[in-house]
Amino acid sequence: MALLDVDEIDWIESAGNYVRIHAAGEVHRTRGTLSGLHERLGTERFLRIHRTIIVNVDRIRNITGHFCGDGAVVLRDGTHLNLSRSYRPGLQRLLQRYAP
Repeated sequence: MALLDVDEIDWIESAGNYVRIHAAGEVHRTRGTLSGLHERLGTERFLRIHRTIIVNVDRIRNITGHFCGDGAVVLRDGTHLNLSRSYRPGLQRLLQRYAP
């Protein structure tokens, strides 16, 4: 795997025994767990929004809600990612810290 600058990471998804790192328009696959990678990256800048997804909070454009409590996180590049209702409170707390 190529070395990636953390600033280039948009979002990360689990894929069995691997993780797929979406960065600068490319997808990189590496062996490991989503939890392990999240721990190494830190929780201030990278937030889990679903059991299979971590997102770089700097890439979030907006958040949409759905009737059943789940929703979507829309990234600046237009990518839609699932937001599960169990991770929504953490995202809202984090975004409130950055609100003007």
